[in-house]
Amino acid sequence: MESEGVDYVHDEIIVTYKVGTSGEDQKILEDKFSLKVIRKFRLTNSIFYKIQSTEEPVVLKKKIIKYEFVKVVTLNKALTTNSLNLDSEFSKQWYMENTGQQILFEPGIADIDIGWKKAMEIYTKKANSYVAVLDSGFAEDHIEIKDRNAINTDEYLGQLGKDDDNNGYVDDTYGWDFYDNDPNPYDFHGHGTQISSIISAANDGAGMQGISPDTFIFPMRVAGQWEDGVTRPTLASVVEALNYIYYNPGIRVVNLSISLPEDELLALTIEQFDQNDRVLLICAAGNDKINIDLKSIIPASLNSDCIISVASVNSSGDLSFFSNYGKSNVDLAAPGEKIFVATIKEVIQKHHPIDPYFWTQTFNWSESPLTWYKGESYQESFFYKSPTFFTPYSSVTYFTQLTNFLDPIKIGNSIMPTLKLKLMYNIEPPSYAFLFASSDSLGPFTLKKKFYGSTNANFEYYPISISEFKSLDDLYLKFVVFKSNPFDYFGLGTISHWDLDVENYTGKPYYSYVDGTSFSAPIVAAVASMLFSHRPDLLASDVKKIILDSVKPLDSLSNKVLSGGVVRVDNALIEANKYRERVKVEFSASSWFKDLIVSSSGVITENNEYGTSDVGTTFGAGWYFKGDTVTIDAFANDGWKFGQWADIAFGGPSKHTFTINDNLNLTGL
Repeated sequence: MESEGVDYVHDEIIVTYKVGTSGEDQKILEDKFSLKVIRKFRLTNSIFYKIQSTEEPVVLKKKIIKYEFVKVVTLNKALTTNSLNLDSEFSKQWYMENTGQQILFEPGIADIDIGWKKAMEIYTKKANSYVAVLDSGFAEDHIEIKDRNAINTDEYLGQLGKDDDNNGYVDDTYGWDFYDNDPNPYDFHGHGTQISSIISAANDGAGMQGISPDTFIFPMRVAGQWEDGVTRPTLASVVEALNYIYYNPGIRVVNLSISLPEDELLALTIEQFDQNDRVLLICAAGNDKINIDLKSIIPASLNSDCIISVASVNSSGDLSFFSNYGKSNVDLAAPGEKIFVATIKEVIQKHHPIDPYFWTQTFNWSESPLTWYKGESYQESFFYKSPTFFTPYSSVTYFTQLTNFLDPIKIGNSIMPTLKLKLMYNIEPPSYAFLFASSDSLGPFTLKKKFYGSTNANFEYYPISISEFKSLDDLYLKFVVFKSNPFDYFGLGTISHWDLDVENYTGKPYYSYVDGTSFSAPIVAAVASMLFSHRPDLLASDVKKIILDSVKPLDSLSNKVLSGGVVRVDNALIEANKYRERVKVEFSASSWFKDLIVSSSGVITENNEYGTSDVGTTFGAGWYFKGDTVTIDAFANDGWKFGQWADIAFGGPSKHTFTINDNLNLTGL
């Protein structure tokens, strides 16, 4: 992937032409864009040009690449021998290189990092790699990740509104939203964008640096905002996303920075990945400060060769105070505190004080005065009601209602509006308080929140999602309090309307520091992705073994995680270079008069006008180390003759033993 933010020569460009491009086509392009030949690179059919116009190479590149006979357009970038082009905020990414620098006024310990700089001296790209991020989505207009979105080429080159790749998802060009079931997995929360930026933020000279330079993100939105304002995934969306991934052979790594209740369906789904051994699932261990050997957290606790469970350490190498752990169920740790990430930004649109002149109050009891009581806290007015506090207590349940009929909250042109309520209450059942919302003062009103319990005489903030009203202008609220206990009360302070930064929302790069095993997992996902790019032949279990065998041991992790250490990408690449090459044996089949189908489990079937029937079974297909001795065999069902290997020796036996040194696709006859 071309990085256009780095230094480049401003009057030079290199154009690589497709094989067979005529000299006439080249001349047309040269004349149109005022290009003068400097020299030709015959090995790649490229021409190095001087730009004789005032057009910037970045702009010119976008115009030239549209020509059908052009294969690649390259900027003549400045290279520095034996050094990396580091982005401007690289020093904030202590997990990449820890020199002991202070992050948010706290120093670290040198070399408590993932060894990224040394790794980049070892790493060689042999293929692009792809990570599926199952999270809150992907802000594709954020400058750090907008060019890191994987593209489904079948859909990209296909017809709009048609399922061009026949996978059951129409126009899944840039990922899929499994939460809302549409092809736009946009991130309105920020969590998925943060994770994606850790894995593969652009190396563009500005902002942050992604770990894996040749990784592209398949965003899969599985989480959305619930009524209480918290963004959560659903089991169905996660399972559906995993099904989608299983049938996409290009995805080798999945980032699961989520925790779910123990569930048999999820476990059964992941079992299939274990048998396939092609996809590695990187799972956050969780932030509950517990031993998940004793209390399972799914999927991190599942025993599988295709899962790596990740705890968190800080910049001093200590297990993070919030991190889960487990000598058996947590595999290793990765940095997870003060992690610098790209994100989206929420801002306050307006404060809405509770003004007694514009809020309507109703009651069903007789008490004087018939108003909510006004109080003050930290110089801020608030209103509360305790209807029987100053009168003899009655067993009758009273209710009071407070509404903003004359003072609606304006939410027009919102992107993802949220209210933050400032509340102080003591509501013990059978007393309850409710919040209702509507776009019309006459209703109907929708229940948004039920309150009970106590804030212990302190104000607390409650986020309430109002995204279903974002296309409308006015928002009306109704607070209803049912009271049965003598000392219950409900206090309401200023309401704040929050939203994404609407006025500046043009992909402006926002950054922040974050904590949690949610951000340890993508560091390991990025390391795994680099290994698959460096060694595409490896299986998921191979990469897991390499990563666990190459950790940096830390005393703080002894008896806390299985490997006893923190992930190191430099050590992992060294280990990968020593790992034996993988080769694959595959089977196809045919009879003298028709082609047959061999399933992944080796069963041979025939499709005919009567349906599907089994022909026989093959044995020996799969992945091997180069140089292994392999025995293959085939058995035909009654009525079939199937016992020869056209690729080995025509007329030879069905059972054959040989040494495999390359990928083989064997045809049985």
